[in-house]
Amino acid sequence: MALHRSDRSLVSALVFPEAFFADRPQSPVGAGWVVLAVAGLHVLGYYGLLAVAAVIVAIKQPTFTVLENLADLGGWTLAQGVLGGFVIILNWLVVSAILHAAVRLRHGRGDFGDTVAVVGWSAPTTLLALLVSGFGFLVAVSRNPIVMSFDATLAAVAPVVSLVGAVGGLLTLLWLGHIWPTALHHTHEIDRGYAAQAAAIALGVCALVVFVGV
Repeated sequence: MALHRSDRSLVSALVFPEAFFADRPQSPVGAGWVVLAVAGLHVLGYYGLLAVAAVIVAIKQPTFTVLENLADLGGWTLAQGVLGGFVIILNWLVVSAILHAAVRLRHGRGDFGDTVAVVGWSAPTTLLALLVSGFGFLVAVSRNPIVMSFDATLAAVAPVVSLVGAVGGLLTLLWLGHIWPTALHHTHEIDRGYAAQAAAIALGVCALVVFVGV
């Protein structure tokens, strides 16, 4: 089956940034729709992982059904899924500001809208962190040696999930290190060396945040 045109564009932005960012002007509005879609996938992924984990715990602890396990969750745990979607959107704007400041330090010419577009089109890379942390979460739940309530299980595996999530975050930053220098070179009319330096500054700040959050 042939990819839809927008799908081809998105794949090109993530895998072949040279062709994508050199061939067309990038609209912040289009990038915004990409970010909204990514935020939605993060929300769905969060609740989907909780549901699968509830099934795993129900198998290990047949006393409670899947629905009872989910009902055992506190309001904060349930709210984090929606909050995570808002964080993706906020992260788009904050990271754009950091990256744009770095571009200005390295004599880039583009405006903030250009940077917003670059970060927005690269937002699907964060789904890699979701996949890695989600896989680690389910493995940790399934291998938890102590039979306990669902809510207690989530608390028990939280340190492992945090560590695996940091690994996923760093892998995402490496992927962005492939996209951003090329994208900045084309959208901000900046030397490739300076573009790489600007990307490195922003990625360094992001990496620091990941380590602090572990």
